[in-house]
Amino acid sequence: MEKKHKKMDYHAVEEWLDDFVVLNRTKEEPMKSIAKEVVQKIQNPIFCASIYKNEEMAACGLGVLEREKIGLFDIRVKDCYRRLGLGTEICRQIIKEGKKYGANEVYLQVASVNEGAIRLYEKLGFTKAYTYWYRVKGGEENQ
Repeated sequence: MEKKHKKMDYHAVEEWLDDFVVLNRTKEEPMKSIAKEVVQKIQNPIFCASIYKNEEMAACGLGVLEREKIGLFDIRVKDCYRRLGLGTEICRQIIKEGKKYGANEVYLQVASVNEGAIRLYEKLGFTKAYTYWYRVKGGEENQ
């Protein structure tokens, strides 16, 4: 039987960050260091959840507690481990920890084109609250 273990850290430890940037596909410097620094600078309580299979991080996610709400961020599953329920397990781990620390609501963001993630979140009971988009200033006439 395949070895699997779950882990929850309450701060962004170096091992979790190293594996997180790999699953997040942030492999090149300086982006790798910036991604790590952003997570390390979060002031609110955080929950760094991970699942390891065969000694490698198979899935991970970040929870941030703020005003009795737990936010789910960067839920990632390595391609070869998708559709095995690991994303669901990561979300449940973070939500459970958030509730232990007083969260009574859960929220997340997901790209509208990420159909797999949307199915996962719907299965967990999430519903769409609103849509937003980013805008950038472009073109020479705007400079």
